[in-house]
Amino acid sequence: MRNGSQAREKAVNPAIARKIGPELTELIEEVRISGEEWGRLKARVEYLGHFRKIRLAELIDKYFAAIEMTGDKASVARAEEMARKDPEYKKIVMQLYKSQVEESRAMSWHFAKRNAMDVLFAKMNLERAEMYMNKSA
Repeated sequence: MRNGSQAREKAVNPAIARKIGPELTELIEEVRISGEEWGRLKARVEYLGHFRKIRLAELIDKYFAAIEMTGDKASVARAEEMARKDPEYKKIVMQLYKSQVEESRAMSWHFAKRNAMDVLFAKMNLERAEMYMNKSA
């Protein structure tokens, strides 16, 4: 489901679509959709990255206070080590890694579609140039 873009009309103007053909028109639409998906996944990766940092700081504070309460010498390095071993932190890191893989896949797919579109545009322009040269001769 495409959030926010359902009401939006197709990316390609119908007059232009008739000139460039159905294959290229479909590819342009696929590039637009894959770009939206990639953007959504990229935003999720950024969110999880920031959330991970914030949660790590909170866990360090929690473990630092716990160390102080036991009477041991408080150490930020020790509190950070304990925070990084926390199951909640590990879960956040795993979510971040999975999201990074999904975002990378979406980016690769988007650029593959864009490259295919560029090839079709180049082919179309070459055909037009050949037609123009044949008319001039």
